[in-house]
Amino acid sequence: AEDFAKYMKEERNENLIPFDLDYVWMNCGPERTGKSTLGLYVGCKVDVGFGVDRVAARMVDYWKLLKRAEYFKTVRADAVGDVARGSFIMKDESVDTYAREFYSKGNIDANKVFIVSGCLNLMHCIITPKPITQDQYIREERAMILTYTYYDIKGVYPDNYIDRYCLVYHREAINKIYQKPNWHNFFWSHKTLEKNFRPDGKFKLPNLTKEIEEMRPGLIASYNAKKGSFVEDTLDVSIERFEADRDNTVAGEAMLKGIAWNIKGRNLSTKQAIVEWKEQTGLEARSYHNYKKQASIENLSKKNALCTAQPM
Repeated sequence: AEDFAKYMKEERNENLIPFDLDYVWMNCGPERTGKSTLGLYVGCKVDVGFGVDRVAARMVDYWKLLKRAEYFKTVRADAVGDVARGSFIMKDESVDTYAREFYSKGNIDANKVFIVSGCLNLMHCIITPKPITQDQYIREERAMILTYTYYDIKGVYPDNYIDRYCLVYHREAINKIYQKPNWHNFFWSHKTLEKNFRPDGKFKLPNLTKEIEEMRPGLIASYNAKKGSFVEDTLDVSIERFEADRDNTVAGEAMLKGIAWNIKGRNLSTKQAIVEWKEQTGLEARSYHNYKKQASIENLSKKNALCTAQPM
C-alpha cells in the first residue's frame, strides 16, 4: 500500500500538475474489502490538504466540491478556490454514479460535468463496486488507473481469518479489459479478472486505519460520521418513496374502480367516465390508462372484479 501511494504521488507531481491534466483512479471491488480506507490512505499520502471535506457520497456534494476548485479564480474573482490544483478528491459510494445500469437525467448531467471538468486539474478517486457498469467514456477515456480490492478467507472456523489484496491495472491494461467482447457478461471477480488479464501490480492490503489516524487525527471518525449520515439519508428517501408509491397505488386502485364503474355500470364512454369521476371526486385522472394497463397485466381477474363492482 505504501509503494502504491508513492506511485500515486509521483503521478500527481510529475504528470498531473505540470501538464494541467486531471487524473482518474477507479477504485473498485466488492463491499467491505477496503476500497474507501485505501482511498483515504492514498489521499493523506498524496495531498497535504486532504480531509473529510474532500470526500463526497452524494453526487450533488461532489459537484459542489468541484465548484471549489482553484481554477474558478481565473474565471471570477469571488470564487471560493480553496481546492488547489492537484488536490485529491474522493467520490465515495458511486454505485449509480456514471453507471449505465442507472442511467437517468442526473447521470447524463454527471457525465457532462465530468467531460468538461478536466481543466480543474484534480486527482479523482471514484469508488464503485463493479467497474464494468461505469459509463464507457469514464472507463475507456478518463481512467488512468484501476484497482480491484478483494478478500480471501483463510483457515477453518473458528480459527479463520481474512486477508485483503489489491490488483492494479494501468491505462493500457484497462483498455484491454474493456475491449474484450462480452466482458460485461462475465462473472466479475478477482479470479476471473486475474485469469483473463494479468495485473500490472498486486499487493496485500493491511489494516490502514492506524496509519491514517497518525497522519490525520480524527479523519476516520469524521468519515464514519459522514458515511453514517449518508446511509441514514438514503434510508429516509427510500422509506418516503416506498410510502408514496403505496399511497399512489391505493389512490390509483380507487380511481380505476370509480372510472371502471362509470364505464361498465353506467355505460359511459371512457372520456365521459373520466370527466364525471373528476367532477365527483375533484381529483385528477391523468394516469388512468397506465393504471388500467398495469392492472390488466398484473391481475386480470382483479381488473374484471373492479369493472363489475360498484364503488363504495
